Amino acid sequence: MLLSSSVVFFVGLQIGSALSLFHRECNLKVPKNYSISLPPKILDVEGNQVPLPIEIHSGVTEIEFVDEQTGRIGICLAFEIKWHDPNIFALEENRNCFGKFPLEGFRAKFWTPPLMYENVRKTANPMKNQNLQYGVVTRDHKIVITQFMDNEIACKFDFRRYPFDQHNCPYRIVSWFDNNEALALRTIMHRPSFGQAQQSIQNYGIQIELIMDGSSGHSYQTYVTPHRNLSVTGLNIHLSRTLKPYLTRYFGPSAGLVLLAMVSFIIPAEMVAGRMAFLVTLYLTSGNLSLSTYVQAPPVKDFLALNLWGYFLNFTFTMICLEYAWIIYLRFQVQKKVGISEARGLGTELQRFQIWTTKMDLKAAFVCSTFFVVTSAVYFIYYLL
Repeated sequence: MLLSSSVVFFVGLQIGSALSLFHRECNLKVPKNYSISLPPKILDVEGNQVPLPIEIHSGVTEIEFVDEQTGRIGICLAFEIKWHDPNIFALEENRNCFGKFPLEGFRAKFWTPPLMYENVRKTANPMKNQNLQYGVVTRDHKIVITQFMDNEIACKFDFRRYPFDQHNCPYRIVSWFDNNEALALRTIMHRPSFGQAQQSIQNYGIQIELIMDGSSGHSYQTYVTPHRNLSVTGLNIHLSRTLKPYLTRYFGPSAGLVLLAMVSFIIPAEMVAGRMAFLVTLYLTSGNLSLSTYVQAPPVKDFLALNLWGYFLNFTFTMICLEYAWIIYLRFQVQKKVGISEARGLGTELQRFQIWTTKMDLKAAFVCSTFFVVTSAVYFIYYLL
C-alpha cells in the first residue's frame, strides 16, 4: 500500500510539474550582441570562443500519403530543438525564467541553424514557422522548441517487379556549416500512425529504419569534408507492397481458370460446340480479370511482373485452343477422305480417330498442366525470394 501510494505521489508530482511548466510564462530576453546571421559563441574550458552546441531531435509521427505517380511520400515530422546558452541566462532578467515564452521577439534575433534536407520536395524551417507561438525553458535552463511540420519526400519508385515491388526512400537532414560538436542532429524512433483514408498507404507495408553510426550505435552519422565533419541524421522509409489482395483477387482466380480449362480435354472431341463454348468463356473471363487488375497498376511504361504472369496465362490458353483446333482440322480431313456417303467406312475411321484424339488429349493435358505448374512455381520463387 505504501509502495503504491509512493508511485501515485511520484506520478502526480511529475504531472503537476509538467503542468506548472506549461502554464508558467516568462519573457526571455536575448543579449544585444546577438545576430540573426551569426551563431552565438560560448567559452570552452580553455577560454576560447566556440559555437554554441545545439541539439535537433526529429522523428516521423505520421505517414500521410504515398503518391506513386509523382514519386512522393508525405510525412509529418516532429522537431525538437534544444540548447543551453549561458549568455542568455547570464542576464539578470532571465535567471529565474522557466516555462513557456513567446517566440515573436526571440525569433527575430536568434540565429537559425542552416540545414539541408536531402530527397525532400517540400519542407519548412522549424525555427521560422510563424504559426509557432511559444517555446519552453526547462528548470535546468535549456531552451526547447517543438514543432510538427509536413514534409514531402522524393522517392524513386521502381515498378518492374510490381506487384512484388519494394522501395527504399531515404530522408536525410544535414548541417550546412556546422560539425557534430556545434550542431548535434539526432533522429528519434517513433511509432508513426498512418493515413487510413489513403488507399495508397493501405497497399504497402511500411517500415522505418534509422540511419545508424556503426561504430557508436547512435542514430546519426558524419559527413567527412576537407574542412570539417558535418552532422547528418535521417531515416529510411521502406515500402513493401501488400501481396495478399493480389493473390486472392488475381493470381489465385486466374490460375484456377487455367486449371479449370484443363477439364476441356475430358470433353469428347466431337462435341465441338460445347468444348469451344467452354474454352471461349474461360478465356474471356481470364481476359476480363486481367484487364481489371492492369487498370490498378502504376501508370508506367516498364514491363511489369504482372505482365509476365498475363503472358503465361495467354500462352497456356493458346496451347489448349491450338490443340483442339488441330483436332478439329484432322477430323475434317478424315471426313473428307472417307466421304460422308460411306457410312461403314466413316464409322470405322471415326472410331479410330476418336481413340487417337483421346490419347492426344491426355498427352496435351499433361504437357499444358506441367508447363503451367512449372512456370508458375519458377515465377513465384523468382519474385518472392
